[in-house]
Amino acid sequence: MYNVAANDTSNEILIKLFHDIDRIFSYQTCDVNSVIELYTRVYNYCTSASARLAEFRLLETATGRRKYLLQATYFSYGSSNCAGGELYYYFESYLINYLENLLQMNNNISREYLLQFYTDQWNKYKFSSNLLKPIFSYLNREWVQFALKTGYNFIYETFTISCSSFV
Repeated sequence: MYNVAANDTSNEILIKLFHDIDRIFSYQTCDVNSVIELYTRVYNYCTSASARLAEFRLLETATGRRKYLLQATYFSYGSSNCAGGELYYYFESYLINYLENLLQMNNNISREYLLQFYTDQWNKYKFSSNLLKPIFSYLNREWVQFALKTGYNFIYETFTISCSSFV
C-alpha cells in the first residue's frame, strides 16, 4: 500500500514531495513503489480542491534569470490547471536552489578536477532528472500542455526545465 493520504493538505503534499525529490537528487535508491507514491502526490496536489488558483507571468530580473510573479486569479478551466502551475513554479524554484547550493558547496575545487566534477555532476543530475519524468508525467500531460496551448511559450516539460537549469 502506498503512503499517500488522500486528505493531505496541499502544503503537506508539497513537503513530502520535495523531501522525496531531495532523496532522488542525493542519489538514494528509488523503487517502483516510491515512483508510484510520488506520482500520486503530484496527482493529488494538482487535483486538490484546496490548491490556490494561480497565473504566472514571466519577469526578467537584472541578472537575466527568469522569475515568476504569482498572481491570484480565477480561471474557468478548473483547479488542476492552476495547481499544476503552482507546482511547476515550486519545482523550478527547487531546481535553482538545489543547483546554487551544489555550486556553493563545491566552489573550492582545483582547476584540474573542475571539468571532471562538472561531468560527474551532470551525469548524476541528468539521471535524477530522468527519474522524475514518470513522477511528473501528470503535470507535463495536463498543466504544461494547457499552458502551451494558452500561449505561455516559456513553459517546458519538467525534464527539459531540469536540464536547462543545469546550464
